[in-house]
Amino acid sequence: MDHRHAVPSPSGDLDITTLDVGDFVGVHDFNNRSTLTMADGGSTLWGYGARPVIAPYAPDVESGNPTPVEISVSGSLKDVDITTTKQTPVNVDGNMIDVGLSAHNWHPGDVSSMHVSGSIVNSPGLHFAPLNAPLVGSSAYVDWTWFFYLAVNPEIAQIDTRTDGRSVSQIILQNRAF
Repeated sequence: MDHRHAVPSPSGDLDITTLDVGDFVGVHDFNNRSTLTMADGGSTLWGYGARPVIAPYAPDVESGNPTPVEISVSGSLKDVDITTTKQTPVNVDGNMIDVGLSAHNWHPGDVSSMHVSGSIVNSPGLHFAPLNAPLVGSSAYVDWTWFFYLAVNPEIAQIDTRTDGRSVSQIILQNRAF
């Protein structure tokens, strides 16, 4: 598992560029995602083992910075979740495989986007289905992750919902563990 944290700097700028068909690749593992996180300040960023990675800074340090984060990959972008604190155009000359982006657009004219010249592939790490009623637990601190992990036959992760012919809701209904 690989995690990189970009702490706020006086200029607050982040540019990532790969050259010569260079790939930007994380570790292919949906349980321990590779992440690149740009810290926004205002709160402590926690690492694994309940250790603070950085101390709190002033909140919303990027709100007045009009310079976008620039990510330009001349190869493929794979297996990484990217979180930025301001608008972020992402350009990928190759393929984008199992990538997440969460960007904060501060101003009405801000646009975060992904332009991919090759294929966009998102393996079915997660599936979503509408619920008929809210989830109710005996405690506000219930870890629903384990509930869902145990509630559905894990073999359905191998089903390609794009070609199976059934809706995600049908697949889940037919593979309930209880």
